[in-house]
Amino acid sequence: MTVAVELDGEVENPNPQGAGPGTYVQKIREHYVHFYNEELVMASVALPQYEKQLQSFKDWRPKSAKKPLSQMPPAAVTTLDSPLAWVDVWKQFMHHVYDEQSKRGRSIMVKRGHKLLRSEVHVQFQNLEKRLIYLPVYITNYRYNNVVYPTIVHGISGEVLADR
Repeated sequence: MTVAVELDGEVENPNPQGAGPGTYVQKIREHYVHFYNEELVMASVALPQYEKQLQSFKDWRPKSAKKPLSQMPPAAVTTLDSPLAWVDVWKQFMHHVYDEQSKRGRSIMVKRGHKLLRSEVHVQFQNLEKRLIYLPVYITNYRYNNVVYPTIVHGISGEVLADR
């Protein structure tokens, strides 16, 4: 997916070239393009309480997820939850992109030495491709000193996330 970003804003510009003493507000407009490749967005109805933990797993290898659901063993298919509707998944991801690009735009201005007073980001999405893939994750609990702790296991790498 390609994201074309336009940043409109106002920066505080102390003493622009040829001006007298004081601080001036200068309007700015920046354009840049950002590419997203193989972004995974959680679409599970059943696991929203684990979203932050699941996002910390980095190595999902989505390109290796090529087996269609129709070829999965029947036992595995019966344990799969229905995904969220695409429009809900897209809204979640779109907000993430807007937040990320707003931060990136402000960072660009700060790196250029500007004091950003106001900014507005306009994002245009292009070449969006979507596909539903199921990634294996195992969720269980364990008890320690009479306290129950959730545990999440990455089904590909074996990485374990647990509290305590």
